[in-house]
Amino acid sequence: MRSRSVVFAIVLSSAAAVGAVVAHARCRQLRSEAGWLLERGSAQGDEYADTMDSRLAEDQLMTLDERRAVLDRAELWQRAEMLGVLSAVVGAFATYALYLFRRLREQLVEASAHLEDGSLTLRR
Repeated sequence: MRSRSVVFAIVLSSAAAVGAVVAHARCRQLRSEAGWLLERGSAQGDEYADTMDSRLAEDQLMTLDERRAVLDRAELWQRAEMLGVLSAVVGAFATYALYLFRRLREQLVEASAHLEDGSLTLRR
């Protein structure tokens, strides 16, 4: 016999863990994109140093602004990942606590049934 609260806690903990994995994958993708933008900005800076064309400097600044925006989004996804991990761990502990409460309840019901039947004798 399974308790609905235990099953519900397992489902919520699993959902939080899956959310953390999805957030980690998205954060990793955004950090890769930010790395690519950094390389592109560095290449634009090298090209600017060779030609001293102000248009290239503006392009480099725009690229670095794009990188900053991407890193901001990656930070949000990283926060979501940490929240998901924390929720999954708390959910796992809650699941275990609910499981223990369910076992205790079953043992108390069993003990009270024995007392009512008179099959359990109390010793003093």
